[in-house]
Amino acid sequence: MAIIDKHPLFRDGATLALSSQQDIEVVGQGGSAWDAIRIVQETKPNVIVLDASILGHSMDAVDTILQQCPTIGILIFAVAADEEHVHAALRRGVRGYLLKGAGRAELVQTVRVLHEGQSYISPTLAAKLLMCSGPGRTSEIQNTGAFRISRLGRSRFCRSWFRVAVTRKSATSLI
Repeated sequence: MAIIDKHPLFRDGATLALSSQQDIEVVGQGGSAWDAIRIVQETKPNVIVLDASILGHSMDAVDTILQQCPTIGILIFAVAADEEHVHAALRRGVRGYLLKGAGRAELVQTVRVLHEGQSYISPTLAAKLLMCSGPGRTSEIQNTGAFRISRLGRSRFCRSWFRVAVTRKSATSLI
């Protein structure tokens, strides 16, 4: 796996947390979108953690990474996230979205889930997405590998989400 974050202290901490696991090997680190693309070209990691701030409002790096390595699990790590950015990322093929307030255990489990080909959205962010889906609005969390919810109204979205959350919790104890 690889870790891309513009803050060296965070990058080093995440690398230490993940490298301490016997089943996880960090094969690359970087601080920019260009570093991410280069590391994917050179090492072909199974999972890459991308700092949302290096992407900005453009998902071009995500597109390039997925063109080079279509099976890679991309995890966006963000301080905060708005609904539009999350939806744009998921539509592009990102399989994970985690807020930087997460602890080490959640980061490790999320990387494992993505490595298995599944998807993960942090519970805090998932709740925010649910709350943002009001009457007359739609949520477009498309096929992310773990579940599919597409253009559902709030009440139906909530029922579907909780049904999925209960199912996923028993399978991975992450949601």
